[in-house]
Amino acid sequence: MAVRNSDDILVGGARVFVGDGTNRKELGWMSGEFKVEEQATNVVVKESEGSTVITIATDKEVHFTFSMLECNLDTLLLLNPSATALDETTADGKGFAVGTYQSDKTFPIEVWHKKRSGKYRCTRLFKGKVSGNFTSFLLNQDNASPISIDIVAIGDNTKNTTNNIYETFECEAAKAPGGGW
Repeated sequence: MAVRNSDDILVGGARVFVGDGTNRKELGWMSGEFKVEEQATNVVVKESEGSTVITIATDKEVHFTFSMLECNLDTLLLLNPSATALDETTADGKGFAVGTYQSDKTFPIEVWHKKRSGKYRCTRLFKGKVSGNFTSFLLNQDNASPISIDIVAIGDNTKNTTNNIYETFECEAAKAPGGGW
């Protein structure tokens, strides 16, 4: 198979950020795949006399799934919707607690990948919420122990419904976080 444009072959890790613009905070490097999965719910309506079939989209859910290779306590606290910072001094004074409280906290997510040409590709989720599976941890004695994150996209009602979940674009290094890396 011939390659038409080797610059479009993405190789290597990506950096994940929460927020955008001046409120952007780096979560760190991700490991493995960055998966975007769209799931639509449809209702099929059939005419009783004729053969007309109408399919109506009633709901759409988009999941962004990735694994964080770097995941410090501040990152875990920021991402976990039911976590609160500890109010007591333990170890170095850092940590968080998780309870039964459920939060509606949402935030933008950006995944940035450097291309071979020096340009950057960004997938920006306008409004996301960490799913309830966030607290699954696997610690591996012999290798890195990335933490799986599943973000559920929520439509941003301040935008047109044809472009209110996420966008993917390319730009020069100057427009990437920190002017690129």
